Amino acid sequence: MGQLKLYLLGAPRVELDNTRIDLPRRKVLAILVYVVLSRQTLPRDALAAIFWPASDSKTARASLRRELHALQNAIGAEWLETTRDELALKADADVWSDVEAFRAALESVDQDKAQHDAQAEKTLLDAVTLYQGDFLTGFTLSDCPTFDDWQFFESESLRREYAGALARLVQSLSAQGHYETAINYARRWLAIDPLEEPVHRELMRVYAWAGQQATALRQYEECARILDGELGAAPDEATQALYDAIRTRRFPSYQERAPTSPFHPGTLPSLPTPEPITQTPSQPSTPHNLPAQATSFIGRQEEVGAICQLLLEQAECRLLTLVGPGGIGKTRLALQVAQQLVDNHADAYVDGIFFAGLETVDGGEHLIAALADAVGYGFQGSSAPQEQLMHYLQTKQLLLLLDNFEHLLEQAGLLPVILQSAPGVTMLATSREALGLQEEWLYAVGGFTTPPADATLEDVEQNSAVQLFLQRARRTDSRLALAPEALTQVVRICQLVDGLPLGLELAATWVRTLSLPEIADEIAANLDFLTTTRRVAPERHSSLRTVLEHSWKLLTPAEQDAFCRLTLFTNGFTRQAANRVADASVVILAALVRKSIIHSSRDGRYTMHGLLRHFAAARLNENPALAEAIAEKHSRYFGAFLQTLEDEQLGAAHAAALEQIGQELENIRSGWRWALAHAGYNPENVKLIHRYIEALFQFYDARSRFEEGRAEFQFALDQLNALASTQDVRLVFARLRSRLGWFAFQIGRPTEAKTHLQRSLDLLGELETQKELIFSLNYLGAIHRHLGEYEEARQMLQTSQQLCRERNERFGLTVALNILGQVAYLQEDYAQAQAWCEESLALKQAIGDRRGTTFSLLYLGLVARAQHDYAKAIRLFRESMLISKEYGDRRGIAMGLSNLAEVEALMGHPAQAQALYEECLQIYTDIYNLLGIVT
Repeated sequence: MGQLKLYLLGAPRVELDNTRIDLPRRKVLAILVYVVLSRQTLPRDALAAIFWPASDSKTARASLRRELHALQNAIGAEWLETTRDELALKADADVWSDVEAFRAALESVDQDKAQHDAQAEKTLLDAVTLYQGDFLTGFTLSDCPTFDDWQFFESESLRREYAGALARLVQSLSAQGHYETAINYARRWLAIDPLEEPVHRELMRVYAWAGQQATALRQYEECARILDGELGAAPDEATQALYDAIRTRRFPSYQERAPTSPFHPGTLPSLPTPEPITQTPSQPSTPHNLPAQATSFIGRQEEVGAICQLLLEQAECRLLTLVGPGGIGKTRLALQVAQQLVDNHADAYVDGIFFAGLETVDGGEHLIAALADAVGYGFQGSSAPQEQLMHYLQTKQLLLLLDNFEHLLEQAGLLPVILQSAPGVTMLATSREALGLQEEWLYAVGGFTTPPADATLEDVEQNSAVQLFLQRARRTDSRLALAPEALTQVVRICQLVDGLPLGLELAATWVRTLSLPEIADEIAANLDFLTTTRRVAPERHSSLRTVLEHSWKLLTPAEQDAFCRLTLFTNGFTRQAANRVADASVVILAALVRKSIIHSSRDGRYTMHGLLRHFAAARLNENPALAEAIAEKHSRYFGAFLQTLEDEQLGAAHAAALEQIGQELENIRSGWRWALAHAGYNPENVKLIHRYIEALFQFYDARSRFEEGRAEFQFALDQLNALASTQDVRLVFARLRSRLGWFAFQIGRPTEAKTHLQRSLDLLGELETQKELIFSLNYLGAIHRHLGEYEEARQMLQTSQQLCRERNERFGLTVALNILGQVAYLQEDYAQAQAWCEESLALKQAIGDRRGTTFSLLYLGLVARAQHDYAKAIRLFRESMLISKEYGDRRGIAMGLSNLAEVEALMGHPAQAQALYEECLQIYTDIYNLLGIVT
């Protein structure tokens, strides 16, 4: 038996013999944690009730058995003692947890009064090092309120113990004169609860003892700001008196201080004043002035790691700018990076990490003063302030965090001067716009991703956007409890604000006033809903509109105009599309990227945050004539785009064409719907609809998105019903009905399918459009073939074949030949079936229709199987499946699996056949292909 380790202080992690173990489900982890920390025998009924409260006893116990089995599969069966009714951790199991180690360290300090002070301090340092974050950070089981309550109270208890340990460390280190290290731990202590006024006072004292009077006074101002914003209160008399004493330099040194405890009696554990010791603190500290954060940091661990890596490992990266739109979380991310560097890389910036908030700075001299104030430098004498600051910084090894630089771009030239004269200085800036300096490195900050429509409950609970909303909501209503089904509304809120952290925080402030559905409805209806009444909020973040208006004012008129026009695009756009639709030049696009209005990706596409789009679209709609003109240009552009792809969809470039359509699908739908809505206003708009039909049909069919395709084409028919019956309109109806018929057939509605296709044939008979007639004949023939109406199928397909040969319509001919081969196969005329399918295959290969070859290969495989040539059949089915996989054609993959299963069954391999059938059925179910499920 090895050693099992549970790291639970912070994001949970399990290791077996120092190798990380990924448990399959969240409840498996929760059960393990609960059993380990309980360290007692637990009744199965009790565990089942805790983790499956909504289930009856029998179902809950079965679920518990399943999860225990999954746990033992992951870590081995040797850790738990289990019986029919109980389970416990084995007595000899070597299981370690940081929670137990943390508590044991604190207990040893309390119990062993004879411990030397140096040993006590080392033990405390070991304990706080174990505390890497709150208990099970980011973990929750929303459907298990009993476990959630246990986790909550356990977390609160551990936070109090951690605060007590930090308090004792700060006292001990201050007594020895290790003020810088004491400051480091005092700030960690304050981060636990920034509303704890006694902790602010202790930090003020240590700053003063360290000779940092200006920083001590700033700490008072920070305390006053937080108390006013969160509680609407001023600092109490003790804090005010301490501030006055420091300000007037009447504050005593540590040795002169009054012997009374600086803390309220009984609220925090304390050590007696220790004897001076000579031991060096176990880790160096980094001087800093980072403001305490009233809320915990959620998600973005990869970004924090990447930014730290750039700063620590790239020697040339001495000016790194975090760029992104307002409200995206740049400042919070930068502060988290800085705190990480303070905590884990003290030797990188031995002279400190300093925060300079530049929001209110409005000029060059003021910028120099703000930087001097941040690093704690006071100007002296008559020399120019810039000269004095450069002289002070030239020997320093420090990091400057320059927050909100976007309005100081004219003063950005100061930064390279500092970098040149002070080789040990590094800068981390935040800005809505790149600073435009040669020395600058850029890191784009985006919003949180939101859960997709098919996300599991576990995926939703782990999503950072959801976690941020829930954590901020629980600060507003600490007793907020959500059933799993309520999370769908949280996801909707996250999607409505497009993962924007500020939007999520503003939305969360309403949970005591409105229900989650009401909050979502208000956001959808009105952007101005997202405001806060909290006094702590900076003015620039008091409402979403304030943030967006500020970004708007940073743009030139030409950039504002392009910004509005670009809102017609959904889900991104290319440079060519931007130029053709929005008249946006590459210069304008570059400016909008630089100012964080749009984001460019490596594939050449641009995207815009959903809330920015919503804001600018409202601006565009203030000019209805312009908005309508841009929408028309957008629709015509994508109609032309699809027309250029139509031939490619039927040839060798089919896969690439499908990828392009998939990438632009939201724009295509938008353009298509504009054309449908405006078809009655202009005959040209009816012609525009034709440009969309074939490409959309081929995409939905190739991607096996039949239900979606049926809904889209039915919507089009409904939209056009009221149009006058011109020849062009009747052709549109015929084309829509034929494709609607095929989709209806694929989802198991053959009667509806026949009706649509027959009506299409009737319309086409009047119009004499041979290409569309061939399409309808082929697909109606396929439906007759499926229904066993072979003579009707043969007649339709023979007619189609004749028309194709007369018109040299090779693609239509390949389809007709292939379905004729299917009919022959079903009538057991294998020689004729093989001849038709081989001719179809050769034609498809000649015209480059690689996807189409899959169907010929499938039926040639069926012929081989019928003739008992199983090896050939397997080869043909596998070749067909490989091509289907290239095109993302899940229906083609499922057909191949089904046929392979049949061969395995005929060869006497029932287990293999069963596995293939199950895989096939799952695909048919996923794509809602009832035809495949039935057959």
